[in-house]
Amino acid sequence: MVEMAWKPEYETGVRWIDDQHRIFLGLINNLIRFEEETEHRIPVQRLLLEIRSYACFHFVSEENLMMRIGYPGLAMQQEQHARLLVDLDRKIEDSLGAVDDRETATRVHLQLLRWLLSHTMDSDMEIGRFMRQEGLPTS
Repeated sequence: MVEMAWKPEYETGVRWIDDQHRIFLGLINNLIRFEEETEHRIPVQRLLLEIRSYACFHFVSEENLMMRIGYPGLAMQQEQHARLLVDLDRKIEDSLGAVDDRETATRVHLQLLRWLLSHTMDSDMEIGRFMRQEGLPTS
C-alpha cells in the first residue's frame, strides 16, 4: 500500500483547516508506514486511537469556526463528523480482535482516505467558498 500525498486541489483555501487536514492525512498514512516497519511496529488500535483523538480536535475546531462565521452548513457537518467518530469507534473495537494487523491497517487506511478526500472535496470546500464570498479572512 502506498501513502497518499497532499495535493493542492485538496485545499479549501482556509489555511489552518488545510494545515490540519495535512496532519490528519499524515496520521492516516501512519497506518501504512508503521505497519511496514518490523522492528518498531505500533498496533493498529493505537494508531486508530491517535487518529480518533486528532479527528475530535479537528472537528471541534472546524465546528467552532463555522459557528463563529454563521456557516449555514454547520448541522450537516456536525452529522458527518459524528458519523465518522462512530465509525472510528467501531474500527477501534474491531481491531482488538483482529488476527492480521496489516490487513486491518490497509483496509482502514483506504476507508479513511476515501472519507477524508470526499469530506474535504465536498463539505469542507464549501466552508472556504463561503468565507471568500462573505469577505472573511481565510488565514
